[in-house]
Amino acid sequence: MEAQGKLAPADIYNFDKLTPGNRLSGPAVIHTPITTIVLQQGQKAMMDEYRNIVVELEGGA
Repeated sequence: MEAQGKLAPADIYNFDKLTPGNRLSGPAVIHTPITTIVLQQGQKAMMDEYRNIVVELEGGA
Protein backbone atom coordinates (compact mmCIF):
# COMPACT_ATOMS: atom_id res chain seq x y z
CA MET A 1 0.00 0.00 0.00
CA GLU A 2 1.57 3.27 -1.10
CA ALA A 3 0.39 6.28 0.91
CA GLN A 4 1.91 8.82 -1.51
CA GLY A 5 2.00 11.68 0.96
CA LYS A 6 -1.36 10.79 2.52
CA LEU A 7 -2.40 9.07 5.70
CA ALA A 8 -2.40 5.27 5.62
CA PRO A 9 -3.73 2.75 8.17
CA ALA A 10 -1.08 1.19 10.41
CA ASP A 11 -1.00 -1.14 13.40
CA ILE A 12 0.10 0.53 16.65
CA TYR A 13 2.12 -1.34 19.28
CA ASN A 14 3.11 -0.53 22.86
CA PHE A 15 6.83 -1.32 23.32
CA ASP A 16 6.28 -2.29 26.98
CA LYS A 17 3.89 -5.09 25.92
CA LEU A 18 6.27 -6.61 23.36
CA THR A 19 8.51 -9.52 24.35
CA PRO A 20 11.78 -10.82 22.86
CA GLY A 21 11.07 -12.76 19.68
CA ASN A 22 8.01 -10.70 18.67
CA ARG A 23 8.00 -9.92 14.93
CA LEU A 24 6.11 -7.07 13.28
CA SER A 25 5.56 -6.00 9.67
CA GLY A 26 4.94 -2.51 8.38
CA PRO A 27 3.10 -0.34 8.11
CA ALA A 28 3.22 -0.13 11.89
CA VAL A 29 4.09 2.24 14.73
CA ILE A 30 5.86 1.21 17.95
CA HIS A 31 5.51 3.66 20.84
CA THR A 32 8.37 3.42 23.36
CA PRO A 33 8.97 5.42 26.56
CA ILE A 34 11.61 7.53 24.76
CA THR A 35 10.75 7.51 21.04
CA THR A 36 8.41 6.33 18.32
CA ILE A 37 9.49 3.77 15.70
CA VAL A 38 7.75 3.84 12.31
CA LEU A 39 7.83 0.78 10.07
CA GLN A 40 7.09 1.53 6.44
CA GLN A 41 5.43 -0.90 4.05
CA GLY A 42 8.11 -3.46 3.13
CA GLN A 43 9.92 -3.26 6.46
CA LYS A 44 9.81 -5.72 9.34
CA ALA A 45 11.04 -5.56 12.92
CA MET A 46 11.96 -8.01 15.63
CA MET A 47 12.60 -7.54 19.34
CA ASP A 48 15.89 -9.22 20.23
CA GLU A 49 16.85 -10.85 23.53
CA TYR A 50 18.06 -7.47 24.89
CA ARG A 51 14.72 -5.78 23.99
CA ASN A 52 16.26 -3.87 21.07
CA ILE A 53 14.02 -3.34 18.05
CA VAL A 54 15.87 -4.53 14.93
CA VAL A 55 14.38 -3.18 11.68
CA GLU A 56 15.14 -4.54 8.20
CA LEU A 57 13.66 -4.59 4.72
CA GLU A 58 11.55 -7.66 4.00
CA GLY A 59 13.71 -10.18 2.15
CA GLY A 60 16.84 -8.42 3.47
CA ALA A 61 19.71 -9.96 5.41
